[in-house]
Amino acid sequence: MTHKAKINDTMRILGGQPSQSNAMSYIANEVAIKALVDSRRLTLESYATTGNAVYIFSKEGRASAFVVPFYEKAAAEERFEKCHAATGAELPVLYPFELPRAAAKQRLKEPVPERKGRLMNREYKWVGVSPHSEEVEREMVIAANNDEYVLITGETGVGKEVVARRIHRMSRRANNPFIPVNCSAIPESLAETELFGHASGAYTGASGSREGYTGTADGGVLFLDEIGSLPDPIQPKILRFLEDGVIMKVGTTRQFETDVRVIAATNEDIGSAKMRRDLFYRLDVNHIHIKPLRERREDIAPLAEFYVGLLNERRGAQRAVSPEAMKLLEGYEFPGNVRELENLLRYGFFRCRDSVIEPADIKPKIERNRELVKK
Repeated sequence: MTHKAKINDTMRILGGQPSQSNAMSYIANEVAIKALVDSRRLTLESYATTGNAVYIFSKEGRASAFVVPFYEKAAAEERFEKCHAATGAELPVLYPFELPRAAAKQRLKEPVPERKGRLMNREYKWVGVSPHSEEVEREMVIAANNDEYVLITGETGVGKEVVARRIHRMSRRANNPFIPVNCSAIPESLAETELFGHASGAYTGASGSREGYTGTADGGVLFLDEIGSLPDPIQPKILRFLEDGVIMKVGTTRQFETDVRVIAATNEDIGSAKMRRDLFYRLDVNHIHIKPLRERREDIAPLAEFYVGLLNERRGAQRAVSPEAMKLLEGYEFPGNVRELENLLRYGFFRCRDSVIEPADIKPKIERNRELVKK
C-alpha cells in the first residue's frame, strides 16, 4: 500500500479528510507545523485533518502526533483512541499554543505523568455547576493560554491544587513536570537548598550536587502551595527567581537559567498574609479566587456524584447517595470544604447497606466534625 493510500485508509477510519493544505484556522501555515514537528523530534511526511484535530504522519503512513485546540480536549479523547486503534501508535497530544514557541524551543522532554492511570487522573477534574464554578473554569482557560504566573486564593480544602493541575494540563507545558511543594512543610534551615539545590561540598554532608525544586520543574510548572509560609529570608530570593528565571545553588556563584512557570496558592487573606507585597504583585498576574463550598452549595450534589463515581470505579461497586443524604449534605456548612465532603463520602461509602448511602451513614461523622470545629 502506498504512503498516500495508508493515510487515506487511516483517515477513513477516523472519519476525516486528508489534506496537504492549511485546513485549521489556528495553524497559520505549513511552516508552523514543521516547526512543531521539529521541536518534538517527529518525522513529518504529511498531515491530515479531521474535525478540529490534525494527525501528523511519518513516512510509513502512521500517525506520529495528535494536535487539538485546548477547548476541544474533552471531545478529542474519543478521536485520540480511534486514531490509536487505527494506527497502533502511542501519540503525544500537542496543543496549538505551543506553536509560536516551537521553532525557538528545540528541546523535547519526556512526558512526566502526574499520576498513573486514567482513573486517578480524574481526581484533578474541576467539578461544579454554580456561576462561581463556571467563572473559575473560564479563568483557568485564560491562565492556561498565557503562560504567566498564577496566584490561587481560597480556604483550605476548596481545590486550589486541582485548579493548578488543570491549568497545567491545559497549557503548553502539559507534557512537562508538575512539581507540587508544600511551603509550610519546609524547615527554614533547608528552605534555600530545597528550592534552589546545592553544589557538592556546600555544607557538611553535601557529597554531591543536588537539584532543587526550581531545577526539577524546568520546562514545567512549580506549584508553591501555602507560599505565605515561606521563611522571610527566602521570599526575596523567590522574587528574584520570578523576575529573572535564574537560580543559584547553595555553595556556588554560578547561575543557571530555567524555564519554569510558577503557580502559587495561599489560604490566607491577602490583606493579612505573611507574603511580601512585592512578591504578591509579581505573582498576581492571573488571580483565581475559589469561594468556600458553603457559598456555592449548587456544587455539592455534582461533587458528591463525582467522588462516589470514583469510589465505585476503584472498588467495582455501584453505590449512590440517597436524596435524603444529599439533602443532609447540602445543608451542612463544610468548614473543611471539598476535602471534607470527599472524606464524608468515603466514610459513608464503606458503611452503607443496599448500595445506597443514607443519612444514618454520614450523620455521625458530620456531628463529630461539628464538635471538632467548636473546640
